Amino acid sequence: MSVNNLPPPEFFSITPPLMDFEHELIWFDLTESFSQKIEYDKSNHVSTNTRELMELAFNQPLNLQDQKLLLNELQKNPFFVYQIKLSPLKLPRLVENNPLISIEILLKLMDSPEITEYFHVLVNMDITLHSMEVVNRQGH
Repeated sequence: MSVNNLPPPEFFSITPPLMDFEHELIWFDLTESFSQKIEYDKSNHVSTNTRELMELAFNQPLNLQDQKLLLNELQKNPFFVYQIKLSPLKLPRLVENNPLISIEILLKLMDSPEITEYFHVLVNMDITLHSMEVVNRQGH
């Protein structure tokens, strides 16, 4: 008998015993009659269209209809300002392109701890008609 004729070795591993854990994760059992209904909470959601409009607002002035849509979204969704990826560095672009939207966003951020950073950027940016309008509106 040669080595080539021998069957390959087989390795067996013993299955570990199943332990009963106190705080074990319980999975949904969909095989039984499933009476629970899974619901998605849309209250914390920004539509793709709104997100794209906001990205556009940083780069160019929006038409009146798009501005109204964004302002409506700001009124409807209190967390909108935290979901649009606004940072203090992006604020000057928004102020120059869409001052009305930036005014409303800053008003929504008033209770936020980051508002001082936004004001610091606003005060230190180049003086233009739009930046003066935003600063003036924040004072009222």
